[in-house]
Amino acid sequence: MTQIAGPPATPEPKGRSRTTRARSQRAVRNDLRLAAAAIAELQDSGFDGLQMGAVASRAGLSSGAVYNRFENVAELAVTLWQESLRDRAFEMFDRMLEVTGQTFGEPFPPDLIADISNPSPEWRGALDLMLVARRVEELNEVIGEDLRSWQARHGFVLEEDPIRYARGMCSLSPMIGLSVLRMLPSPVVLATEQILRIHQGILDAPWEYTEAPVLEPTSNELGFSIDVPTGDPVGDALISAAAGVIANSGFVRSTVSRIARRAGFTTAAIYERYENKDALIMDTVNRALTHHLLLTGNHNAHIVIHKNFRWLIPMTISQSLHPTRTVRRRLRQELTLAGIHNPAIGAAVSDACAANLEEVLRMVAPVRGRQDTFPEMIAGYIRSSVTGRDMLADLDPELWRADFRPYTDYLLDRALGVSA
Repeated sequence: MTQIAGPPATPEPKGRSRTTRARSQRAVRNDLRLAAAAIAELQDSGFDGLQMGAVASRAGLSSGAVYNRFENVAELAVTLWQESLRDRAFEMFDRMLEVTGQTFGEPFPPDLIADISNPSPEWRGALDLMLVARRVEELNEVIGEDLRSWQARHGFVLEEDPIRYARGMCSLSPMIGLSVLRMLPSPVVLATEQILRIHQGILDAPWEYTEAPVLEPTSNELGFSIDVPTGDPVGDALISAAAGVIANSGFVRSTVSRIARRAGFTTAAIYERYENKDALIMDTVNRALTHHLLLTGNHNAHIVIHKNFRWLIPMTISQSLHPTRTVRRRLRQELTLAGIHNPAIGAAVSDACAANLEEVLRMVAPVRGRQDTFPEMIAGYIRSSVTGRDMLADLDPELWRADFRPYTDYLLDRALGVSA
């Protein structure tokens, strides 16, 4: 059986040597103060709320001291990632891989469960920057390159070993997703250790496998729209437009003018229906996100209980990561990101996720009566895995090309005690 975790397959690339002038102790101290202040600001406000003046004030320095070193917030975030958060992020990735490669039934390290369930400021900050990287050019090029280097060190290279690549990257997804969902002000209640047990392959079910069915390919969506009829065509268009703008630009940059322009109306059409942008965003979460998650929850539940689910699962994963689905993934990520730093939106996102879990549970529970906790674990596993895969697919656009059949076979075969 191919192991996910293991020694690096390629040596870590050596950095280029360069001559640097020794910095004064005062400059070094200021750097440490700025880093601590930036991490604290990132936790409180997120990247979109990060302000140079606020960082300087928290560090007890002048704004000039910050601007002397950093050109803008994006460059500050890049330096924060490189000097303070990158090592923490990949340390967590390494620990996650160790768990997925451990012996069947072996207890999970309590400290890892604690770190996933209650993310530290550094892990939260790293996740925040990874979630936003896709739409921030400076972050995307740095974090994307760092991820590729980390993948290469562990032998997760698509062209060289597609099976190891798929297993390795997807093994991170439920744990990353659990951490992200735990960052919401009203966290989605998920049984962390039990969900990870599923990822070890403890499915406890007499699955029957026959020949792979001939599956009709599902058409990939080329455009983007959220069809949630409200009886108000203008309101429907505004919600669809808001969802599209948020997915592409994030919550903060989704201005009323941009949403109205995309919908083909004036801003007056928005203010006739909503008090402000936040009210429109809340309606978008309550209608569009909830509707979308209910549909995906219903679909995923059907996959779980389908007699041919062994072949349906990898197909579903691959389709969800296809580039034509990027906008829907980004909508989920951006609303979750906004919810982490906005209690009202966070509560709405949590409610949408809870409704998604309930839909999966409703479908799966009647079929799985032997274990009361099993349906809840399946529902939580799907929700956390999708959340984590959304982020990884953003950071590694090639992920959709992986063959997920060996990865899902790996989990199922472990449950059955069959050698892979």
